[in-house]
Amino acid sequence: MSDKMIIILIMSAVSFVLLLVPTLMTVFRKKKLDSYEFETDAEVVDCKRVNMHSANHIDPYRNDPMWIPTFRYSYGGHTYQHESHVGTTKKLFEKGDKVPIKVSTQDPTRFVLVKSYAYKLATIILYITGAFFTAGTIASAILIQRLK
Repeated sequence: MSDKMIIILIMSAVSFVLLLVPTLMTVFRKKKLDSYEFETDAEVVDCKRVNMHSANHIDPYRNDPMWIPTFRYSYGGHTYQHESHVGTTKKLFEKGDKVPIKVSTQDPTRFVLVKSYAYKLATIILYITGAFFTAGTIASAILIQRLK
């Protein structure tokens, strides 16, 4: 097998993975949403602004703000309040906002946002990257065939 064909095979494998990962993310997110039985609204009780460098960000020299919301919701006569483990550079929530969530009836301290900006952004980026990589792989394969 030629070096060019090996490169095409590697590019094809990378393309496959780049398209498979967001697909699996979608399947597992749907499973998670389906497994959390109780749907309610959480109230945003705080939206803390932190700097990325203080949030153990990969680039310690960036000083962009990161917004981390705190949610409060009720289930089974109890009130729960949790700071999100996901922050965003875009302020998505304001104090007092109502956000749809699904709560685990097995462990009411666990909940998931019904609409997740971070999830949506990650899957879109991966699908776009996979599409470009696939297009590059196809173009490379055609070019190699024409150059033979």
